[in-house]
Amino acid sequence: MSWQNISDVTDFADTVSADIFNQLVDNTEYLKAEHETLVSRVDVLSGLGGFAFASMFAKITKSGSGVQVPSFRIPLTTMTAILESAATLTVSDLDTGTAFTFGADHYIWAGEPSSGTVPVLKISLSPTTPAGMTNPRIIGGFHYGKIRNSFTASDVADGIVEGSVWDLENMPECYLLGLADPSTYQLGGMSRIAPGHRTWIDIYLASDGGGTLPRKKAYSKINQLPLTGTESLNGYDFMIRAANVGKRLAFYDEWTVGALGSPQGLDGSNLNGWTKTSNTARVKAAATLAADADANYILGYNTSFAGLRDCVGNVWEWLASNGGAAGSGWTNDINTGELAGNGFGQRYGSPYQLLAGGGWDNGVFAGSRAVNVNYLAAYVTSSVGSRFACDSL
Repeated sequence: MSWQNISDVTDFADTVSADIFNQLVDNTEYLKAEHETLVSRVDVLSGLGGFAFASMFAKITKSGSGVQVPSFRIPLTTMTAILESAATLTVSDLDTGTAFTFGADHYIWAGEPSSGTVPVLKISLSPTTPAGMTNPRIIGGFHYGKIRNSFTASDVADGIVEGSVWDLENMPECYLLGLADPSTYQLGGMSRIAPGHRTWIDIYLASDGGGTLPRKKAYSKINQLPLTGTESLNGYDFMIRAANVGKRLAFYDEWTVGALGSPQGLDGSNLNGWTKTSNTARVKAAATLAADADANYILGYNTSFAGLRDCVGNVWEWLASNGGAAGSGWTNDINTGELAGNGFGQRYGSPYQLLAGGGWDNGVFAGSRAVNVNYLAAYVTSSVGSRFACDSL
């Protein structure tokens, strides 16, 4: 480049200065947007409005027959409450009643004290209105159900499911929906599949959660009939139901970790799970009444180390894992399920969706690694249901 006169130099400098200025403006706007995103994310990770443990590694944990709450601070309506020393909560800290409720989600609340700054801590069955508290905020929860102590099939007991314990900084991301709208979305019902793992899986098989198509939901609740093809659901429908509650189908590797400890099925008994070869239909998930299953099944041996129920038997479970086989032409057979009639195209080849666990009459074939790779995702059958997964916040 050659300069003819000084005006050429000044014009060039002005242009460069303008470009640099505009670039700085653009970068500033970008950084501002990134900052706002980061602040928003920090708000979520710090408990949806200022909740914070004293240590970044702290979390609420199971402790004996109760839970231990580490020191924390939380803004309440008229003051900021500070728990300076860890507190252990037991049945004596229930807002009502004298015992935990089997098969139920319980919620941990912090409320304003009558004096001082130490919060009042209570456990409640209510996700919205604990009894006898002033300006409370929910800070965590847990599920009380069956727990497994060893690989011995009968070594189960009632207790707090360790993997189900959660708090505002350590929970499945889908719980955000329940925190925002507990009347519509379930807050609870999941367990971390192993200590330190990012994946949480439903404790119970997916049952109907209400809603209207295409936004119908599914919940993880005890004593409910699991959804299957009897309600016209195929693999695609379970994917949609999961998405509608902020979840997804589990992958085979996740599912097997979560199912670990569930005893292998039996041909002649439902003691290890609903697998007896003479069974003819599904039963309510983790049924607690013999009239809904039988006297052997309700003992609850069908429990994994993660506290998941019915991984072995009752109904096969659709997974996210899949495979396929080559085809030689288009096949018009995927317009099925509860959304049939809306036109979903055709398939070329065979997209198989993995099933896990075993069905109600599979006997010794059923187990925590049992897998079936012979079903198309569009297949509708009364023997296949699912349970959902969600990643940690």
